[in-house]
Amino acid sequence: AFRNNPAEKLKPRLGAAMQAYDNAMSDYLVALRNNVTQTQDITMDTAAYDAVIRKAQAANANLWERNATELDGLLQARIDGFAHQKQFIEVFAALVLLMVLYLWMAFYSGFMRTVSRLKEVSEHMVSGSMDHVVILETRDELGQVVTSFNNVATRLRMEWVQAREESQRARAAEAQLRE
Repeated sequence: AFRNNPAEKLKPRLGAAMQAYDNAMSDYLVALRNNVTQTQDITMDTAAYDAVIRKAQAANANLWERNATELDGLLQARIDGFAHQKQFIEVFAALVLLMVLYLWMAFYSGFMRTVSRLKEVSEHMVSGSMDHVVILETRDELGQVVTSFNNVATRLRMEWVQAREESQRARAAEAQLRE
């Protein structure tokens, strides 16, 4: 836990409780060794032995209570960090989605404007007005389609003018033959 705590606040907060636990356990082990296990007779009275044990138990309980509190705090800090990361990712994804939506709408709008202009010019051509041209500022694939459309329209205009001239010559020749 000390190594995985980048803020390094855990060790100072638990230092006193760890030292008290270590001292109480050392006192207990010394009393146990000197007065119980390494002698023929138990030289320590029960009240003193109980006091040493109670001191070790109290230090143990205090240490683990402090550990639980501090580790809960660290865990909550880590959870909060992950929540902030999640929120950042969600906001970033929403912004990217909005940007994609905006670009899609811009593309769709430009595409529909071009299609609408092509339709308008083709309707004028069908009604007999051959002097309309589609003007488009883009140089993308739609611009190529419009250029091809304008080329076809120019060719149709030339054919239409040629057909009118031929029709007028034919009428003039027919009128001369009638005379």
